[in-house]
Amino acid sequence: MNMTLKVRQALQQLPDKDLQRLKVWVWLLVAVLVVMLNLWPALQSYQQAPLQLAKLETQTQALKHMQAQAKALQNAPRINAAEARAILQQMTTDALGNGAKLSTDGTLITLNVSSASAEALAQWLAAARTQAQALPVEAHLQKSSGSSKDAKDAKEFWRGSIILSLPSRSS
Repeated sequence: MNMTLKVRQALQQLPDKDLQRLKVWVWLLVAVLVVMLNLWPALQSYQQAPLQLAKLETQTQALKHMQAQAKALQNAPRINAAEARAILQQMTTDALGNGAKLSTDGTLITLNVSSASAEALAQWLAAARTQAQALPVEAHLQKSSGSSKDAKDAKEFWRGSIILSLPSRSS
């Protein structure tokens, strides 16, 4: 309380003109603080808007790309399981070489991979989906280090199995 008393005494000793100026400055400071506190979130949103818009544009483009892929898959002519098996066998030989073998069990086909690069495996899966219309059902893959003749001297390669379902429609 002693401090408050001293401040009051100092203010009472000020001339009226100086006291008025001090009140104006205090009110101005309070007004600036109120305005800044209320405008700060809006100002931050405004500054972050271009970055958020760029992110949204990237996401929109990715969604449009996926939409185009989905439409292409929907409009693709349907193939039967025998055609899909033949396509998968050819793709496996071409893309994965001797490091991969296919086995069939009804409408399921299993790819057993002893060594394949991630890139080759990803390309094979994409082609299996689009060309053979086979859908991945289950995957059991492990990443291994080292070099492999079939994995085209990649430092890391994959081994394991992928089970795909073949198209059930006949054409």
